[in-house]
Amino acid sequence: MEDDVFEKTKKTAALYFKDVEGERPYELWKSFDKKLANDLSLFITGRMYAREKISHTTRQLVTVAALTVLSHLDELKLHIQAALNVGCAPEEIAEVIFQTSTLRRRSGNEFGFESLKSCIGRKRNVACFVNGFKYNDIFVKSPQTVMPEFLRHPEATETSGFQLLPE
Repeated sequence: MEDDVFEKTKKTAALYFKDVEGERPYELWKSFDKKLANDLSLFITGRMYAREKISHTTRQLVTVAALTVLSHLDELKLHIQAALNVGCAPEEIAEVIFQTSTLRRRSGNEFGFESLKSCIGRKRNVACFVNGFKYNDIFVKSPQTVMPEFLRHPEATETSGFQLLPE
């Protein structure tokens, strides 16, 4: 039984967190208490994340939604990367951020989009259309924060969304 949980933990952690940049929670926990870090990892990753009641993509979209509403930015970045790893499209993640931003007392989509920007900007160029305005070069390839310029885009509609740009 314990070997099964260990294998599920390993398999699920590899699926979710491969190529994730930054310190993973397990590494942080381990720096304080190795035994507790192992127990937490086996429970969270091996028992909760490995459950097959919902798909990994659904689980990560739910997690992105919750973390966006809570403004837990560091954890949000980790789970946006996990969502991309399990096959969620950037457009799906963006839509979840748009939908959940209405649940906050103030606009929360800037928190979610900053996290999304930092996760997928390294991988591809994306344009963001918000109410007919285009964030120009919102996804930069450097770690510095770049303030995007708003440009009226003739092809944009009054809807919001993302468009993958050619490499």
